[in-house]
Amino acid sequence: MSDRVLSRIAVVVAIIFLCAAVFFAGKVIHQEIEYKKGNDTYDRIGQVASAENPAPSASSEPSSSPEQPEPSAIPEPVEPLEYDPDDVNFPNVSFEALKDVSEDIVAWLYLPDSEINYPVTQTTDNDYYLTHLADGTYNLNGCLFVDYKNTPGFADENTLIYGHHMQSGRMFACLINYADQEYYNEHPYLYLETPEARYKVVLFSGYTTESWSSAYNVRFGNEDDYVNWLNEVASKSDFSVAEPVTISTADHIITLSTCAYSFEDARYVVHGKLVERTPRG
Repeated sequence: MSDRVLSRIAVVVAIIFLCAAVFFAGKVIHQEIEYKKGNDTYDRIGQVASAENPAPSASSEPSSSPEQPEPSAIPEPVEPLEYDPDDVNFPNVSFEALKDVSEDIVAWLYLPDSEINYPVTQTTDNDYYLTHLADGTYNLNGCLFVDYKNTPGFADENTLIYGHHMQSGRMFACLINYADQEYYNEHPYLYLETPEARYKVVLFSGYTTESWSSAYNVRFGNEDDYVNWLNEVASKSDFSVAEPVTISTADHIITLSTCAYSFEDARYVVHGKLVERTPRG
């Protein structure tokens, strides 16, 4: 083969590698932009959620002033989302204001000293909020969402909440930290607020499992089945609870789920008991 042919082949290979590098670099940049847009949107939704009064509804008449900016899909923020230090950091969420973001928002979930500080949605499938923010914008961050099979209002024995394991550390990425006893010791509780009540979530188990495991059972045929399930999931935990957690068949559990990467279709789940602290209204 002549030197000229070899030279041309080398040029073609170099061009191919250059194009591939540009393609993948563009893809990474696009993802980073998507992630930032999602993060900014959730920060803004958090500000909206702190509104003391409901934001104007979509039916409100727009101002006639030509200088007024176009209305945003999300209401303008009022105050930063704050937590009451006298009530164990319970969020003070305005669900009336959040109605202007989405009618699908059913709760707010907060884990102190973590990235988890998000609205929780529920709709008629488990696909939509994998790729949409709480306001319906297409975005790779997705949104925390309750399994569509669950009865609304966290009324089932086990309510499932899903969220992505983002490389940025956002959404449910921190859940895998519960494999470390020290992390549990520093984060033994979450806080959940709904339009009806505020709950302390007492965590009692966290572990890696399959996407089809019993962790995803939402209802049980009888009390014995429920007790057996509670004993099963508690026995799998990576961490030991600081204080014994008493759970009866009258209690309700939430299970937080995100992707894990120790094997194909692996998931990391964290189970917690709902303890109502203060009713709303």
